[in-house]
Amino acid sequence: MGRDAKTALDSGNILFRARSYDRALAQYRRSARLAPTELAPLLGILMVTDVTKNAKLADSTLSRMRELNPGAAVLRPQSRMPRSLTLTLAPSRLQRCPRKSRRAEPRPG
Repeated sequence: MGRDAKTALDSGNILFRARSYDRALAQYRRSARLAPTELAPLLGILMVTDVTKNAKLADSTLSRMRELNPGAAVLRPQSRMPRSLTLTLAPSRLQRCPRKSRRAEPRPG
């Protein structure tokens, strides 16, 4: 990945953590445009679709991911929304599953 694409990806990650989803999406799209064969910017876009509930963008992003890596992606939508999407790539690469509750587990003792 080139320097400009990496910078855009890093900026998208910073903006995503700051909950500036529209700006993060713009940076992820820029990174995807500058590095059209990389999956990382598409995963960033997918993170934004998860938060914003943009099913149409999630579908188009997943289609692009399948084009880039048709043999590795196994996509099993469990509902229409990206949050319930299970994405598994080739072993030892990435696994994205529905989020678990963020409540703290009671400590023993």
